[in-house]
Amino acid sequence: MFIGQAKSSGNPQTYEEGMLLPIMSSDQLVSSRRYRFILDKLSELSLLPPDHFANLYETLIANFAEFVQLIPPKPNGVLGGLLNSGLVRGMVALDAYTEQYGSKSTDALNRYAVFSAALLLDVSKAVTNQRVMITNSEGKYVTEWRPFVGPMCNLGTYYKFYPISAAYKRLDNSITAILARQIMPESGFLWLSSHWRIFADWLEALAGGRRGAGRITHIISRVLEEDLLELLAKIANFNIDPFDAAEFGYGDDFLKWLKEGLEDGSIDVNAKDGMVHVVEEGVYVDRQMFKQYADIINLPVSINVVFAQFGNLTGIVNIAGDYGFQFKQYFSDDAINTSKFQSFGRLGAHAHTVKNGMLVKDPGLIFTGKTMPTTSTYIRAAQDVPADLPQITNKKSSPGQSRGK
Repeated sequence: MFIGQAKSSGNPQTYEEGMLLPIMSSDQLVSSRRYRFILDKLSELSLLPPDHFANLYETLIANFAEFVQLIPPKPNGVLGGLLNSGLVRGMVALDAYTEQYGSKSTDALNRYAVFSAALLLDVSKAVTNQRVMITNSEGKYVTEWRPFVGPMCNLGTYYKFYPISAAYKRLDNSITAILARQIMPESGFLWLSSHWRIFADWLEALAGGRRGAGRITHIISRVLEEDLLELLAKIANFNIDPFDAAEFGYGDDFLKWLKEGLEDGSIDVNAKDGMVHVVEEGVYVDRQMFKQYADIINLPVSINVVFAQFGNLTGIVNIAGDYGFQFKQYFSDDAINTSKFQSFGRLGAHAHTVKNGMLVKDPGLIFTGKTMPTTSTYIRAAQDVPADLPQITNKKSSPGQSRGK
């Protein structure tokens, strides 16, 4: 696989659903050649000696790059878009801040606050726009990326992602500061939080504040109104030859077909005889849905292949050689026109059919619009789905945390 730099005059590479991208280190992502004009400008404006600039700015940029990787700012957007736009926005904001307030009325802390807020403003889009799956060198599922744990590095070799419900965009402003704290070098965050006025302005800017607020918010609002395309065009495009895992393509194609059918109404949701139901635990997709897909496209392989690949790409792995993602459900005709509680309560007293299918835990992976269907009244779990409990750590409390003694 080749990772290079395309000429800035060429068309930028965009993400296609199912594409496997390499997990890259900060050294690969933030090469001095690609971002030299930005790094030089930041060094000039920071008012910091080289060692402090490296610790505060370069570390922040490296952490940010490893977190967002090549994720675009919107589905099917330009590869590296979040990284590039963050760096350009940060540089322009810092330059505008210095120009407006003058070098004598600003200091290194104010400048760091402006740059870091502008850089991290859209970091939540790495989380709220898509679900990221980590794979090994063969393209097999390893784990789902958990952004609040840390970056993808050391989790696997490749990653791919799928758009999720637009309803999750409401979290953007809420989680930006949380992710910023996670990404920033500790010395930088503690420096910012040592000055309450600057820190309050910084947090307000990250929360999406607009004109009329503090200096940082005011400057970033101005920058957001500017056209930064000319500066972005100066950055060499990422040129990625994605890993070809064609043997996993059936699962991706099925997901695309399923989502399109749900969107245009050709596939029913929560219908009495339907094969897709929203349940308390997620979204149930009946095994017969896979057979229907196979028949329509004249699938050259067994539906078990599609079934397994779909489970793999949605993060539901095989257990002990069996389909650990197979999810048995109750189905009953007696549930018509009754509430969920009543229908579930009556199911056990009537004849029912056991159905086999798959449970996708996050409905937002299947329904990508701003609204999601309500819970089905026709189906429920025949068995309890194991609770996803956190790992217990035996961390002892400090003496000052002890109570009631």
